Amino acid sequence: MRHKSLAGWIAGLFRLEKRANTGANRSRKVRLGLEGLENRWVPSGFNGGLANASGDFNNDGYTDAVVATLAGSAPTVTAVSGKDGTTLLNFFAFDPRFRGGVNVAAGDLNGDGVDDIVCGAASGNDSITVWNGANGSLLASFDPFLNFAANGVSVAIGDYDGNGVNDLAVGSGAGGGSQVSIFKPTVSGTSVTFSQLTTVTAFSGFNGGVKVAMGNVTGNVADELIVAAGPGGPPAIVIFGNASSTTPLASYYAFEQSFTGGLSVSTGFFSNSNLEDVVVGKGAGSTPTVSLFKGLETTAHTSFLAFDSAYRGGVSVATGGFSASLGLQPPRQQVMFSPAGPSQGQTHIYDTVLNKNLFVFTSFSNSGPQPANLFYNPGPNNPWGNVDPVVVNPIGNQTVTLGAANKTIDLATVFADPNASNTLLQVKTSDGTILMELLDQAAPLTVNNYLAYVDSNKYDGTIWHRSVTDFVVQGGGYVPTTNDEGNVTGFNHIPTNPPVVNEYSPLRSNIRSTVAMAKVGGDPDSATSEFFYNVADNSANLDNQNGGFTVFANVLGTGMNRVDSINAGPNYTVSAVTGDLSNVPLQGVTQSSPVPSTDTKLANYYVVNDVNVVSLGEQLTFTVLSNSNPDVVTPTIVGNNLTLAYSATQTGTSVIVLRATDRAGHTTDTAFTVKVEAITPT
Repeated sequence: MRHKSLAGWIAGLFRLEKRANTGANRSRKVRLGLEGLENRWVPSGFNGGLANASGDFNNDGYTDAVVATLAGSAPTVTAVSGKDGTTLLNFFAFDPRFRGGVNVAAGDLNGDGVDDIVCGAASGNDSITVWNGANGSLLASFDPFLNFAANGVSVAIGDYDGNGVNDLAVGSGAGGGSQVSIFKPTVSGTSVTFSQLTTVTAFSGFNGGVKVAMGNVTGNVADELIVAAGPGGPPAIVIFGNASSTTPLASYYAFEQSFTGGLSVSTGFFSNSNLEDVVVGKGAGSTPTVSLFKGLETTAHTSFLAFDSAYRGGVSVATGGFSASLGLQPPRQQVMFSPAGPSQGQTHIYDTVLNKNLFVFTSFSNSGPQPANLFYNPGPNNPWGNVDPVVVNPIGNQTVTLGAANKTIDLATVFADPNASNTLLQVKTSDGTILMELLDQAAPLTVNNYLAYVDSNKYDGTIWHRSVTDFVVQGGGYVPTTNDEGNVTGFNHIPTNPPVVNEYSPLRSNIRSTVAMAKVGGDPDSATSEFFYNVADNSANLDNQNGGFTVFANVLGTGMNRVDSINAGPNYTVSAVTGDLSNVPLQGVTQSSPVPSTDTKLANYYVVNDVNVVSLGEQLTFTVLSNSNPDVVTPTIVGNNLTLAYSATQTGTSVIVLRATDRAGHTTDTAFTVKVEAITPT
């Protein structure tokens, strides 16, 4: 980001200097009304990580804080006034169903002198949105990496070519080959378009994604690009400093070389009045450390623990000048940081001179108020819209005779939703990640049953406990128990919810790459937690027994490679005091079956580490709102199916009103009449 010298920054603090607001302008900081920062709005139940940035979004000379939710929650971004702590902006960065998290940066991109907010999808895709800091309107939306599938992006703002106009840096996520592209903005009316200025590959051969920052770490006219390695590689930092050159100015390891949990990175004035420091936060899996590096120097001059040393969720870092807000002299900048993993939604402001946290505020609380709905942003600027379900095929009036056979109507063909979409989720296993698309509307009861286990983390730590070659791979049932030596002593079944009604349909057949619920033989409505991947076309078998097995999801992308790898390996009968398990896929076992569980360790099993929703799909649920004459007809709804049971003894007419409700609470009603007549003698 563009900054003047520290002397200029101090002058700005005391309003001795009037100048244009370019970049994030962390150099114009006066006072932050910190008492007003408590209890920011966020979906109830938030307990995830946060990303941070700072800027001036109303051009009042105060530093404003930006906080965004990371994976697991609605993509919420809040900007808070540094003057009085009021909420300046509160919006969804992407479609509110998205659950992949948001990375943020701040700086003036439309040339109006007010900082704007850039949001990048932290995982799941490479979407970017740019929001007007002055009024919250959407300035731009685009996907920067069209030539490959980047699993998330990071963003930063600065003047990379030194022409006095801010540029946008975008770092690729996992799968993007550590690519960073710099884009130049072009303003056209109330929108901004971006053209690519240059591209660099930060770490040759590394595919784990990167985080980016921009700042003046050399004292030159132009800002430099700082790139930090993501998870899976050593904690490397590389700095580029010329828009026409791909040769780094410096590179180093920010922490011990053996650490592979990824980094977050920012810049700010801390040790020098003319150039910025590189601020690095340690990622997940180690002590929550933040280190500061002066300019291009490769040894940290300051390090501190952001949280308790036992926390292992990682640190998200940013910087901002909050010292005058807290009565500190001389004015200086602070490190702003939040947990990148599980948290209570708190953001910290840390002063490196006093070596302590100056303030901790809660942007997003897990005990905060529930928003009005999930898919509608109640703010004045809402690009996602407030869309109700619609009736696409009205039910015609019914005329039947006494004792007529029941009639079943699929309500998913009667109603539709303009926001129709399926839930995407990631099953993260010890053997890789499997991306699944849930069939929210086609099998609503089964999908909701499955999501209930996902939301309560019951699948975490389970194993793939059954693999039959060229048939299925099954899981969702058992968690191994171990002794002090790490040997597996037995298997406990996870607590189950009530069984779900079978929703088999020939329109969803058990072919390869589909996912279906397992159940007890001879009981079609017995599915609880266990599910399986169809490795082959099993339709001739599984579609035609036990009421048919309900397919509720599809495997996407390369996910079946993970399933096939498990299915191609050996399987064993594992004997344990809790009961034997058959066809258990194991790795690294040389003895023949049966295998005592105590001869195995957790590393021998294929383990589900985590299941998380990337984006929550739309789903309609249906209710009978009213039935004017229950003596002649009884309407019932199970899942998508409306069943009309006609009277065998009572004639008359009834008006039935049905309601469709989407996940946001939006509703649409439809009505039809049922007339039951006496049987005419022949």
